[in-house]
Amino acid sequence: MKLNNFFRNFTYIIAPILCCVVMAGCFKGFRRKKSVEVDPQYEQRIIELENENSSLLSEVEIIRQKEAETNNIRSVAEENLAGTGISVRVKGDGDVSLMLPSSAYFSAGKATLKKEAKSKLKKISRMLNQQFYNNRVRIEGHSDNQPIRRKKNIYKTNWELSAARAISVLYYFIEECGVNPSNIYIAGFAEHEPIASNSSKTGRGNNRRVEVVITSLN
Repeated sequence: MKLNNFFRNFTYIIAPILCCVVMAGCFKGFRRKKSVEVDPQYEQRIIELENENSSLLSEVEIIRQKEAETNNIRSVAEENLAGTGISVRVKGDGDVSLMLPSSAYFSAGKATLKKEAKSKLKKISRMLNQQFYNNRVRIEGHSDNQPIRRKKNIYKTNWELSAARAISVLYYFIEECGVNPSNIYIAGFAEHEPIASNSSKTGRGNNRRVEVVITSLN
């Protein structure tokens, strides 16, 4: 799996920080030489650089921790969900998403879970309960860009349909699988976060999905 842009840009963060580290180290050595008088303005700038260096190093450590946690979540998810048809991907913010194609979980234009989909959701819920109990979980509903036609009396737009499907998954997790309700919430995106082009039937099918997003603790 290709690394996410969040981690691909990691080296671009490290480079300027290392420069600051070197500069701060040089200034420190300069200050230790008692025979050299340092202009107060330079002295103040040295202190500022040292503080910036410390802050940047802290940020690097946070990024490293998040990267390690993301890799662990992805690895655990891929192992537990192998053979289910659920794909695992890392989102732009470093959180891990479990991709559930709508066609396997809902009938067209409906938000009621198919009976055969529930066994897969139970696998996800066991993983959440046993290994990610303290992680926040976001259930995202997504659609293609085709307007509602057949069920317009129930769902006026894709906003309502995408949110209703996310709610169905959330209720199943909480009521049937015992997922911690304090750590789970929903979001409906309609057609506004596509992962494929809506110009083809295959692309629209890929865009109609629910994502179970496991956020990192860091």
